[in-house]
Amino acid sequence: MANIRENKKNGKVISFRFTVCLERDVRGKQIRKYTTWTAPADLTPAKARKAAERAADAWEEKVKVEYQKQKELGSAYRLPPDKRRDDFVSFVNDTWFVLQIRGENDKPNTIAFYKNMTRIISEYFKGSVLQEISPVDIQKYLVYLRTEYKSKLGKPLSAKTLRHQYGTLNLIFG
Repeated sequence: MANIRENKKNGKVISFRFTVCLERDVRGKQIRKYTTWTAPADLTPAKARKAAERAADAWEEKVKVEYQKQKELGSAYRLPPDKRRDDFVSFVNDTWFVLQIRGENDKPNTIAFYKNMTRIISEYFKGSVLQEISPVDIQKYLVYLRTEYKSKLGKPLSAKTLRHQYGTLNLIFG
């Protein structure tokens, strides 16, 4: 049943606020929907309250049906994570980079920095499946950077660049 709260102004009820809890998300937080309903002016307070209860029930049913439809449509086209096999490089270039870095607020230097960081990461993880990259693989990558990887000039990476690589990996997987 929807929760009904009266909105009052100068001691008179001007409208009703309906709240419905649809379900809980994975973290246990309630998923709620809200609406405000104004009662006709010619009703007494008791009749307005009864009309609000009927309107809240009708609204709650409508919202729950819409929510279930949206939920079914969303899950119909998504594979569960254990069934998906996303290419790491395409995920980084097509999804992560577009959503996280190429925003309106990012400056050209920031974009260039992350392009450079992801270039090295993409070379190492080329051909890997995103869902199969484990923390051990990431540790092996960091060891590879410290011991074997050489820059264009033939020098090993500095400690600061290694920290930047680690930070970029945290952004990608975090």
